[in-house]
Amino acid sequence: MITGTDTSVGKTLIAAAIAHTWTRQSRRVGVLKPVETGCADGPPLDALALRAAAGDRHPLDLVCPLHFRTPASPHTAALLEGRPPPTLDAILRSAALLAADSDVLLIESAGGLLVPLAPGLLFVDVAAALGAPVLIVARTRLGTLNHTLLTLEALARRALPLAGIVLNATEASAGPEENLVANRLADHSDARLFGHVPHLGLLSRTPEQVAPHLDLEGLWELL
Repeated sequence: MITGTDTSVGKTLIAAAIAHTWTRQSRRVGVLKPVETGCADGPPLDALALRAAAGDRHPLDLVCPLHFRTPASPHTAALLEGRPPPTLDAILRSAALLAADSDVLLIESAGGLLVPLAPGLLFVDVAAALGAPVLIVARTRLGTLNHTLLTLEALARRALPLAGIVLNATEASAGPEENLVANRLADHSDARLFGHVPHLGLLSRTPEQVAPHLDLEGLWELL
């Protein structure tokens, strides 16, 4: 599972880079975005990007079985739109169907691990039910150390498997800690770093441009 320390940290971009690379290495990659919010202008764009990166192997309604117009947590979006919220059983059914003919299944969360999906259901509960290693995508801006360590703590408290961390520079301007984040995280965690993606500019932030900054063979071996 690919999760983030916050929203808009680049989860979809990193997941698409992974899917794109492994697909072109003749690996059968399944992708699942169980729920996407903020889809006011049409189809779920994150899910479309993931599906394209994986070679359009599965129908969009299987890749993203539930999406909402409202840019909010899935639980809140469902309430505001008068629709049923996601259920764990439905997510697990989609995951099973996608995994059945895939060598690997990449699942992208909506926001971070503790984003509410429904009453009594957080995204971390999905991770626990699946038992899949979690890859954390984190910004490199000020505040990321706290957010990343909290995410690591949430996994550790539930004894969930951690794959590692990818650092992603989401802003062109670098702060004083920009290049030291990996060192500071290593001071407080033994989490493996699978990449540090620089800010490449909006036009260059494509899966093809991002992939060389990721240790995707190391990640594959871990899985």
